[in-house]
Amino acid sequence: MAVVNGLHDGAGAGFPRIGFRHPPALYEGPYDVLRWTFTALGNEAAAQEAAHEYEAARRAREAATRA
Repeated sequence: MAVVNGLHDGAGAGFPRIGFRHPPALYEGPYDVLRWTFTALGNEAAAQEAAHEYEAARRAREAATRA
């Protein structure tokens, strides 16, 4: 749900949020959780994909906050 409702690869920009917003949680946070989860489960391919998405989301957040 965090990925789907996030701002990097989700529909999070399509609805208003009320209250506190933590940008890393809306961009790369869900992929960080997936990266560590897949590593713990021994699924290195999925962990690598999550790490790739994490970096892409982090770069997107940094670009969005600079604008």
